[in-house]
Amino acid sequence: MGRVFLFGAACSVLAFFIIMSGQLLNFDLQNVLLGLALGAATGLVRTHSPLVRISAFLIGFALGMAFYVLRLAVFPSTWLGNALAVVLVLMLMTTISALTRDRLPLWAMFIGNAAFAGAYNGYFSATPWLFETQSIQVAAAMLFSSGAGFLVCILVEIRVARGGVNPTDPMKPARPEPPAGSAVDSPVGTGEPIPAGVGASSSAGLSVLNQTQSKEA
Repeated sequence: MGRVFLFGAACSVLAFFIIMSGQLLNFDLQNVLLGLALGAATGLVRTHSPLVRISAFLIGFALGMAFYVLRLAVFPSTWLGNALAVVLVLMLMTTISALTRDRLPLWAMFIGNAAFAGAYNGYFSATPWLFETQSIQVAAAMLFSSGAGFLVCILVEIRVARGGVNPTDPMKPARPEPPAGSAVDSPVGTGEPIPAGVGASSSAGLSVLNQTQSKEA
């Protein structure tokens, strides 16, 4: 539970500084929580290296922008045009992931795509003719907030390197080593260790049995 509070507190501090920095830089950070959450999620899932995860995130982010370009300039503004644009973008992300043999993970591309689409879709529905200016502003603000959220992965990487975090799930502690003398190697064909006390009790029972038999003889 302490690790959950650690990462949550880090995200909260980052959110405060993101909003303060956005005010100084005149960024429109209305979707700061979305960007921070998606960036932190990309950082916390440790199935690939940080560089690979952020690369896939950026590819999905760029294809999210391309989706709205397709809707404005290529396909008709109907349900069919929307469906064709969605299918094309999804197939592009799938193809890139497949050609790289999942070295660029598909899930990270989905997160990057959702980051831009979730922040810009409202602007597109209201004022699609302002795409050239609004899309750049939204993209800059989302990359700023999601990039700050991705910094949470640095905390994860440091704690994993120190051996305090489970390598696959950063919210779980690392599996502690069994104390000396608490268990012995498991027998062949089984996957569970045998407590040391079991062997001691069985040998003690045999010694008592041998003493009884010698007395009777």
